[in-house]
Amino acid sequence: MRCGEAAAGGGGFFLLPRGVLLLLGVCNALSLEIKASPKVRAFVGEQVLLKCSFKSSSPITDSLTVDWTYRPLTGGQMETIFHYQSVPYPTMGKFKDRISWVGNVAKGDASIAIQSPVMSDNGTFICSVKNPPDVYHNIPQTVLIVTERERCSGSTGWVFTEPQLRASTGHSVLLQCLFRDSVAKGCTMAKVDWLRMEGNDTQKEEMVFYYYSNRSTPVGRFKDRVQWQGNIFSCDGSIQLQNVQVNYSGTYVCEIRLLRHSHIFKNHTVLHVSPMVQKGPLHTQKSFKMSLEAWLPQPTLFLTGLSLLLSLAPTGLGMEVMAPATINALNGSSVKLSCTFNSCYKVENKQFSLNWTYQECRNCSEELFLQFRMKIMNKQLDRFGNRVEFTGNPTKYDVSFTLKNVQLEDEGTYNCYVLNPPDRHRGHASISLKVLTKEPPKHDSTVAVIVGASVGGFLAVVILVLMVVKCVRRKKQQRLNTDDQKTEEEGKTDGEGNPDEGTK
Repeated sequence: MRCGEAAAGGGGFFLLPRGVLLLLGVCNALSLEIKASPKVRAFVGEQVLLKCSFKSSSPITDSLTVDWTYRPLTGGQMETIFHYQSVPYPTMGKFKDRISWVGNVAKGDASIAIQSPVMSDNGTFICSVKNPPDVYHNIPQTVLIVTERERCSGSTGWVFTEPQLRASTGHSVLLQCLFRDSVAKGCTMAKVDWLRMEGNDTQKEEMVFYYYSNRSTPVGRFKDRVQWQGNIFSCDGSIQLQNVQVNYSGTYVCEIRLLRHSHIFKNHTVLHVSPMVQKGPLHTQKSFKMSLEAWLPQPTLFLTGLSLLLSLAPTGLGMEVMAPATINALNGSSVKLSCTFNSCYKVENKQFSLNWTYQECRNCSEELFLQFRMKIMNKQLDRFGNRVEFTGNPTKYDVSFTLKNVQLEDEGTYNCYVLNPPDRHRGHASISLKVLTKEPPKHDSTVAVIVGASVGGFLAVVILVLMVVKCVRRKKQQRLNTDDQKTEEEGKTDGEGNPDEGTK
């Protein structure tokens, strides 16, 4: 059994977080543990480091091997791109002569570096380590996102888009395009352009939509398929693509021009549209036979909360978004879907953004039903009507909502997306909602509450100290990055000492 999978209990199975299994001693079968960053962002032409560390219960020998495999963002088979055993072996394929070994197996480091990355390198990387007799381990994945670095005079802004989106034929999809500036407090857009390309082929470029002088204009075959979702005063150039078809797949480029600024800020989203998945009578013929194992007993809930508290310990510069993995709700009742986030920066309504989406199945499109842009906006999907109520408070780092009169058809995955500049990376958490037809039996949780209160209080103090340290480091790093960028831009001037202006 792998860590984080299922644990048997009385003839049934229930899912436990990996931290809980470790606390219970279930995962001792894994003698080799690997850690890797879940997402890495890089810029075209600039070396990127893919970190991978491991811990083995056996001594390091010459038999230890390291393999890195890769699958493109567009899909396909995994391919081995790097191999190490005592010495690194030459790389082949598209990464030939571009991967260098920067690890040290004696210190449990199996990291590599990719030279001159390009946008076609976007994909999933897997680090695998074997140190016989330790050969069983978890399989962490790293998603690499390579984008173009926008360099512009007198601005530290950037455009945020989703690197990749998936949708099914006939559904709608939100193409986000948000301009963010870590220095300026606000901005106003002068023009927004959306273009579509076949892959990275700029020769097959077509206009999709443009917004100018308070007029939104879909173009060509997208004339009746695009709806403006943005706001020029909050620098939101998002659009919604409706009734998408398979031939809508491609790279969508968003270009933003600001008032009194000649530079074009841009970024892109790769959209994959798949044929409609045939769904049978999923909900109407469901029979709900609930057993004691369907709901975690209270001591297990305590351990789950304990593992969540441990997971709050800061490990990187990205913003953390926390939500329970699974929520059970009784049919016809109201349920709160909790989503909170940690950020070292104060929430500013002009910069802060929030999206709640619903996903009926794993391969289904995400449907946007709740959004925050300057204020909360309820999209009131036919699925939910007026049953969604925002009950959070972004200034207190809470973006939760309540779903009233829960129906069997409400089962699915609810995604919480949060962006709070100057944090450049958007945080994400998902909740799997399960709808029950009868209330589960209650359990005596007196002991769990007493132990939980004692241990939880101690952990809260530890986490608070760690968060303070993290915030100080992140703000210091943000200032260093801003100063470096300004220094670099000041060096790029024309003969008269004036910055070059970008033109389209």
